[in-house]
Amino acid sequence: MGEFFKPLPKWAAWFTSRHLRRNEGNPQIAHVLLVKGFTRQGTYAFLQVGVFFAFFICGIIYASAI
Repeated sequence: MGEFFKPLPKWAAWFTSRHLRRNEGNPQIAHVLLVKGFTRQGTYAFLQVGVFFAFFICGIIYASAI
């Protein structure tokens, strides 16, 4: 792992080694980051849809008030 950490900045090497130490015995470690990313993507997509609907409803209310 020293070869891998060598070109990285110190903070990235620390973060990566910490992540590996915390999940040392987990056989699903390759999928943990993928699942977290997918969950985060779904959350932000849901929030974006909510904001779009709020904008759309505000536009309808504004148009009906004119």
